[in-house]
Amino acid sequence: MLCSEFVSIILFMKCGVPKSMLFGRSLIWPFFAFQKVNSGNIETFQKEGMLFGRIFRRAVMVIMGYARVSSKDQNPERQLIKFRELGIPERYIFVEKQSGKDFEREKYQAMRLMLREGDLLYLDALDRLGRNYDGIVSEWKYITREVSADIVCLENEALFDSRKFKGMGDIGKLSEDQFLSMLAYVAEQERKKNWIRQAEGSK
Repeated sequence: MLCSEFVSIILFMKCGVPKSMLFGRSLIWPFFAFQKVNSGNIETFQKEGMLFGRIFRRAVMVIMGYARVSSKDQNPERQLIKFRELGIPERYIFVEKQSGKDFEREKYQAMRLMLREGDLLYLDALDRLGRNYDGIVSEWKYITREVSADIVCLENEALFDSRKFKGMGDIGKLSEDQFLSMLAYVAEQERKKNWIRQAEGSK
């Protein structure tokens, strides 16, 4: 393996990517990609996620889980139990203890970079993805339409399984957009209510 490949793998690991997902693959490393990674600029590296998504190829679908709680004193175990019951390996479960106000989260970004076409991502609920209305809609569409991976929300699995929408063609896209906008709006309103409750409690 070339020195540049080692540097690239180290940067992936800094972003929280499990070692098992980096080795044993067929890698293609264009020279211009070397320069992006070897600069040591993690932010630039993350922005080039789609480039590396095309470079790293996987022969089989991978099932992942993303769990998030809003603060370090909260316990994500309830979400993790659900993922384990689905048989998702620990190395493919990404756990975050951080607010969902935006998507600049280390483990989320690492998971986002690892998703490939045909992969399946499980969430406990839509608000685990985030709390920002526009951001939730944008991220869902990015994962399901640009990356061509799938998302299942266990809390609303009957409605929020992107595989079902894809099988319905254009009507499915329209239905998906409507349901997604509705629940994302509810998630953001709940976040605003929590802010008000916290503010009132501090008075």
